[in-house]
Amino acid sequence: MSTALELVASNVGATPEEVAEVIKGMIISSKNQHGASASNAEMAIVTSVCAKYGLNPLVKECAAFISGGKLQMVVMIDGFYKVVNRQANFDGVTFEDKFDDKGDLISITCNMHLKNRSHPVTVTEYLRECKDQKSNVWTKWPARMLRHKAYIQCARMAFGLTEMVDNDEADRIKSGERDINPQTSNV
Repeated sequence: MSTALELVASNVGATPEEVAEVIKGMIISSKNQHGASASNAEMAIVTSVCAKYGLNPLVKECAAFISGGKLQMVVMIDGFYKVVNRQANFDGVTFEDKFDDKGDLISITCNMHLKNRSHPVTVTEYLRECKDQKSNVWTKWPARMLRHKAYIQCARMAFGLTEMVDNDEADRIKSGERDINPQTSNV
């Protein structure tokens, strides 16, 4: 773990001790237990994912939580942007918004272009499936949130980013919802 911790620390310009404290705090607060301490295994998992993808927990590009006794990594949208932009095959992204006849948003399609493919990886996310009615953020900015969702799901498909979930999925996991993978399409 110390090698990964040192790598994360060097990537973010902090000491290994500072990064360890942030990661421990993320895990402990997600456990919601006063006096709890992060296990070595939990620290190793979070640290290794941060090191692998060059994520900075100090600026909240990622976080962690415990659900059902299992640790889950959460990557914020800025973390996904960072990971995608570092991919050697990434060649840009386009979005297509679809509206109904009243002008209301129905879906957003993300097309991720890769240098090694003749066609983009394409994912469409539907507002009716993704919008969390209880979420103030989804209520205030549904188009922005749906665009984030489409981008994240497309990035996961294009680059095999399987070790992480986004904030929205994390909230669904915490609330006990099991279907955390909205329908996607690949053209």
